[in-house]
Amino acid sequence: MQNSPSICQWYLSSLLSPVRAAAGEAIILHYMDDVLVCAPNDDLLSHMLDLTIDSLVTAGFRLQEKKIQRMPPWKYLGLEIGKRTIVLQNLVVKNNIKTLADVQQLCGSLNWVRPWLGLTSEDPDPLFNLLKGGEELSSPRTLTQEARAALENVQDQYGHQTGQQVQIRLAIQIHHFRQIARLTQDDFSMGKSGKIKKGQRL
Repeated sequence: MQNSPSICQWYLSSLLSPVRAAAGEAIILHYMDDVLVCAPNDDLLSHMLDLTIDSLVTAGFRLQEKKIQRMPPWKYLGLEIGKRTIVLQNLVVKNNIKTLADVQQLCGSLNWVRPWLGLTSEDPDPLFNLLKGGEELSSPRTLTQEARAALENVQDQYGHQTGQQVQIRLAIQIHHFRQIARLTQDDFSMGKSGKIKKGQRL
């Protein structure tokens, strides 16, 4: 499954389907091997978390207890989720690229934060182009001028985002339409008064 993200996503989804069916008011989201379990109260959350863990362990997955986050802040897909706010996790951008492994690590981090920074999929392309070539992870790499410009753009966008918080109760809405659920996020930002204004980019 490491070599096929599509199969990983499909397989995990099939394992979690029975758990989701029993979830009631709980919500179970997953992307690849990251699973988020949410519930309106601690009892339901504990029960759904136990069912989720049991389902994965029964299927042969080995879970590391230290990676199971039971207390806030929770880290999920590049976000740090608190009881009342959601902020981007700290992004460590390594400018000193020397190997293919360095580029892979950088591009992996960018994949998580790109949507939250408002970057298009083309913005980091010069960085992703450095991944081309089926060489060893230790093979040398250097940043091109285009890649440096793309990296500076990411750092500028991230600099604008740090310190911004989104109030959970206002920013995320879950819409249920029969068997389909849609997760949406409105575009809110903090005004000078400290109140959230709708319609501005974060």
